[in-house]
Amino acid sequence: MSDYGIFQIWLSAILFFSQIPSIGFNAVIIRYLNIFRYKKKDKGFISFIFIIFIIVLISFITLYMVFKNQILIFYKNNILFHNNYYIGLLICCFNMTLNISDAWIKSINKSYVALFIKYCLLRLGTTLMLILCWKNYITFQFFSHIYLIIVILGLIIAIYTIIKNDYISLNKIILSSNEKISIIRYGIYYTLSGISYIVINKLSISMLNYYNISSVIIGCYACFAHLSNIISISNNVINVIFHPIIVKIWHQNNINKIRSIYQNTSILQTIVGALLFIEIIINKNNLFNLVVSKEYIDYFTIFYIIGIAELMNVSFGSINEIISCSIYYRFVIRMNVLVAFLCIFLYTIFIPIIGYIGAGLVHITVLFIRNIIGWFLLKYKYNLQPFTYNHLLVLIISLISLILGIILPTMDNILLDILIRSTITSSLYIFCVTKYIQSDIMDFLYKNIDFTKK
Repeated sequence: MSDYGIFQIWLSAILFFSQIPSIGFNAVIIRYLNIFRYKKKDKGFISFIFIIFIIVLISFITLYMVFKNQILIFYKNNILFHNNYYIGLLICCFNMTLNISDAWIKSINKSYVALFIKYCLLRLGTTLMLILCWKNYITFQFFSHIYLIIVILGLIIAIYTIIKNDYISLNKIILSSNEKISIIRYGIYYTLSGISYIVINKLSISMLNYYNISSVIIGCYACFAHLSNIISISNNVINVIFHPIIVKIWHQNNINKIRSIYQNTSILQTIVGALLFIEIIINKNNLFNLVVSKEYIDYFTIFYIIGIAELMNVSFGSINEIISCSIYYRFVIRMNVLVAFLCIFLYTIFIPIIGYIGAGLVHITVLFIRNIIGWFLLKYKYNLQPFTYNHLLVLIISLISLILGIILPTMDNILLDILIRSTITSSLYIFCVTKYIQSDIMDFLYKNIDFTKK
């Protein structure tokens, strides 16, 4: 299992490096491509973005090569990192390009393609490959090459979608100086803001490695972090769909629609996230017997911490998308940068003292601080509030469903136990939610899905 931990250090580093340079481009494309589409004038926006991206890509490759020794030293000369340093560079470059293409297809209302690439191709493909690595059916060296192929395939699908819809037009750049400065400034601001997200979600494994935490424990932490990501699936899917919509609504300055999105995405994500959290906990032993190594069961505490953090995070709805598209995005960016530094500072304090538990506690602390500041901003500036009486009802229903799932008798057949335990628990949960939660979620989703087609 130590090999798995070493591999997770390498993978988290690659994702960390590839996401930072592309964050600003994602935000710029989603925000400004729609604006230029409304005005029916491209003004060379796509050409401008393409040139800036080439400059950033070349700069990234240069820095990656120049600081090779320093990077390897930081990661304790991780053998996988050392042996796969250059294929890691290829993965970073293609992943950066894929991230930007992903934002592009979201902007042209092809969110289903983005969801397919992210979850069916990348997430599912990576998970299956990790399980094969875990069971020693394939080597980690082989995985790195397959992962590169998966990323390239996703990029091909994304580019084909863009070309098919005639959204690549490298026209002459006639943007004014003010427009260029505005675009670059927004991209830089959003990059700084996005660093907070990456630091919170991607840096923990690297920090555990830096403080010489056992690779077995790092493998455990990475495993439960991936498991907790299941809770945020609804958040990721909803944000993919609604981010372009939020841009349009802010452009129309329609506060009532923003309020509707804020409240409905919050309760919807809370309902789905709580059910997934419950299902993982009640099937804990089955998961260890079926997929996860039994060595990890003693470390399951970390899932409770990270899982609660993710559930709390999704309960705030599309708060980050709402703020980042508003006129107050600069304030949020400054706040996120401060949170990122706070996160690193807390890692340096708690990881040396209480190890992986410290990393988990830092994770939940900084997520709470970031969300509560954003909540206060929207409440103070726009009188927007996501939480209602329904959230309390979901909490009560969740506790009842969790208790039922835990006390159900265990069956000898693992698959049958998972099926019956999950069915009974989820049936009670869904019945209570549909009976007692008063919300217009389905009407909200129907109207907004239609809205993307207008």
